[in-house]
Amino acid sequence: MGQAPAHKLLSSSKAIRMSAKKVLTRALSQDKEDNHSAADDLESRKSYQDQRNVSHASPVNTDRGEDGLAMDVTGTQLLEKDIENLARDNFQDQMKRELAYREEMVQQLQIVRDTLCNELDQERKARYAIQQKLKEAHDALHHFSCKMLTPRHCTGNCSFKPPLLPQ
Repeated sequence: MGQAPAHKLLSSSKAIRMSAKKVLTRALSQDKEDNHSAADDLESRKSYQDQRNVSHASPVNTDRGEDGLAMDVTGTQLLEKDIENLARDNFQDQMKRELAYREEMVQQLQIVRDTLCNELDQERKARYAIQQKLKEAHDALHHFSCKMLTPRHCTGNCSFKPPLLPQ
């Protein structure tokens, strides 16, 4: 019973990690495509600027490309952190659900145990009552046998104690 939720938790954790990796991989490939297109744009701008001003190299455009690349890296890092936070939150939610489920199962088990104990106690009391009635019936039969049928065989030393019967 304790292994099933743990197994579910491990498989759930693995699934979360796998989906986080997939999302991260997609995001990184998208970033790479964006970087390639940004680099292509930068090169086309450079070539245009080079054609326009062959004598002037524009450091502004190269700085912008590096800033764009830095922004992409920062965006990727933020995306990674968001994915990690999402995975952590998802894991914490799963742990809370598992804990609530476990507490509910403990309560249900306690109810079943209490019910079973009550039923066993009632059975024990009923068995004791039946045992007492059987003993009384046995004693009454012995009394009938000793006093009524064969009084001469009974020495009077029998252990029978007559119940309070109306005479």
